[in-house]
Amino acid sequence: MAKYLKINSFENIAPSDLTGYKYRLNVEIGSYKNTFIPKKSYSAQIQISDILVVMWKVDITKLEFVLGSICLSQILELAKNNDLESLKPIILDTFNSGEKPPNDVYGFSIGSIYAFSEKKNVKKSKSLQSEISILSNNISDIRDHINTYTKKILGKKILLINQERALFDMYKSANSNTEFVNRISSLSGLIISIDKKTIVAFLDNSNTDDSGEIIILEKLLTLLSNKEIANRICIVFKKINDLRKGYPIHGDNIDHVLPAHDFFGLTYPIVNYKDAWEKILNSYLESMIMIREILIDYYNNKYKKN
Repeated sequence: MAKYLKINSFENIAPSDLTGYKYRLNVEIGSYKNTFIPKKSYSAQIQISDILVVMWKVDITKLEFVLGSICLSQILELAKNNDLESLKPIILDTFNSGEKPPNDVYGFSIGSIYAFSEKKNVKKSKSLQSEISILSNNISDIRDHINTYTKKILGKKILLINQERALFDMYKSANSNTEFVNRISSLSGLIISIDKKTIVAFLDNSNTDDSGEIIILEKLLTLLSNKEIANRICIVFKKINDLRKGYPIHGDNIDHVLPAHDFFGLTYPIVNYKDAWEKILNSYLESMIMIREILIDYYNNKYKKN
């Protein structure tokens, strides 16, 4: 039976004399029946040196998201192994961490609810084959936020929903090759469901740009922020699209498929479809959060200056 974890808060607890950053993540483990029912609370601390922050090139405004995601990933892994009592503080510094932040972390947002299954040597019932992996409305909420700001900045919403099923698939697990392929196809469909005409009109007051949807979006994000950030966001969308084109895999698409697997840290062939899908979905979620932040910053700078 699936269990659930809810994020209650992520607190800054760094003392004044600390040369770095320190936070505490507070979560609850419980059940879910129409609403979340808490049963037990846990807290996890995470600390990072200021030197590592510089080495990772993490924007301070995004540091809480990065650290919260790392902390959440450890808690969920311990929860899956029924080992939360061994929870220890996470200390990140240049001696025990890589040159870049980990990319296999979960999407992070206060109030989110995540489903997990404890690892047991029992056969899963068929009723769990399509269990919801992320119950919060994070993706829907962030898409709504993006559309709210693009309506104010561009005059129209830019994220379209051509099929409700595609959005609903974002909340399901992938427990087989067929389910994984269906989820990737749905996600790719959401990514390219963009109002190109509105973006092109905003960029150059014409409707003559024949570039694909992701390229058009990248041009917009470059204008609103910079090329590096726009590329960091859109490379995720491009790699997801490469995965969609890659199933079934043939000789003529293998050059795109294998790099896409490597990008998301997936094995080929995939062994655990559920974990692979969650990695991809959370990469998508992180990119969408970055888009929202760009739009908020642009709106505040352009329309809310005194």
